[in-house]
Amino acid sequence: MTEGKIPAKAPEVRGISAQEFAAWRHHPVTKVFRLYLEDKRAFFERTALNQWVNGDLTLYGDEGRTIRGQIIELIELADLPFEALVAFYQETADAA
Repeated sequence: MTEGKIPAKAPEVRGISAQEFAAWRHHPVTKVFRLYLEDKRAFFERTALNQWVNGDLTLYGDEGRTIRGQIIELIELADLPFEALVAFYQETADAA
């Protein structure tokens, strides 16, 4: 440590540390929840592809954009890093 400098406190989100978040990600219930998110994403992708192949879905129409947004959101939630939580809460605190 450099003399005279106080080490920065490790960031927390609503009282949860990065270590606690990492432990939560490996909890059996969390693993099932993440598997659900991944399976739901895969289901949406298969459904959208089948609809598109059958001519029932246009990728640039409202329905196509909605499905794309849902798929992207599921990917982001399944892989959400602790740093994203920290950044979100810092941004919302700064905006207030």
